[in-house]
Amino acid sequence: MHFKYAAILNIVFVTFTFGFGIPILYPIAAMALLILYLVEKTMLYYAYRLPPMYDERLSNSVLDMMSYAPLFLLSFGYWMASNKQILSNENLEPKERMTDPDITNHTMRGFFTGDVFSAPAWPLMMLFCFLVLNQIFGKRMFSYLVMLFPDLEIGDLELDEDIDNYWAALDDKDRDWA
Repeated sequence: MHFKYAAILNIVFVTFTFGFGIPILYPIAAMALLILYLVEKTMLYYAYRLPPMYDERLSNSVLDMMSYAPLFLLSFGYWMASNKQILSNENLEPKERMTDPDITNHTMRGFFTGDVFSAPAWPLMMLFCFLVLNQIFGKRMFSYLVMLFPDLEIGDLELDEDIDNYWAALDDKDRDWA
């Protein structure tokens, strides 16, 4: 199961990191996730002899890691959107020789000197700042909201469905096949 989660994380993080500059990655990622889903569903029905034995810890850790993917999208998207050479040819610097390095004038100094509010980059930076603050202070802020509005809290649900374990729930033919 862990390598399937690794493939999902790889697809999502690569797409979110470079998707702003290469938009074709979004449909490619959607197709890759669809194919991964269909193959896994087919394998579950026709190839696996035993159900996967894992608990919720792996899924919860993957969901926790997945919460950082939008930060990658917004930070790298801001970096690409604030690069004036990507958006226009007016900001290109000529080179004397082929071996000379490209002069982009795209440095961190522009962020600190007020160039952060140039369109179309500033919404990405504002959302990035909001999400970083949410990552840092989100649980504390939610606890304050729960104090003000107690109905917001979702407690641990204890399900008692009176369902027998997997092997006892199977009929004799399916148990023999498995």
